[in-house]
Amino acid sequence: ANIFSSQGEYAKALEMSKAAYELRKDLGEPRLVISSLMELGLIQQQAGETEAALQSFLKADSAAVHLNDPTTK
Repeated sequence: ANIFSSQGEYAKALEMSKAAYELRKDLGEPRLVISSLMELGLIQQQAGETEAALQSFLKADSAAVHLNDPTTK
C-alpha cells in the first residue's frame, strides 16, 4: 500500500490497506490491527480524506488503550 501511496495512487493504496486491515482483524492480532488502522489513516490523510483518517486514528487509539488496559484481559 505504501508504494501505491508514494506514487499518488491513493485508490489502490486504500484498497490494499483496507484488505490488510480486514485480514489482520480476522486473524485476531490486536497489534497488527492497530498498525493497519494507523497505516490506513495515513493513506486517507494523504488522499485528502481527513474525516475518514480521523476515524481510523481514533479506532487505533481506542484499540491501543483497550490492549493496554489490564481490566480487559
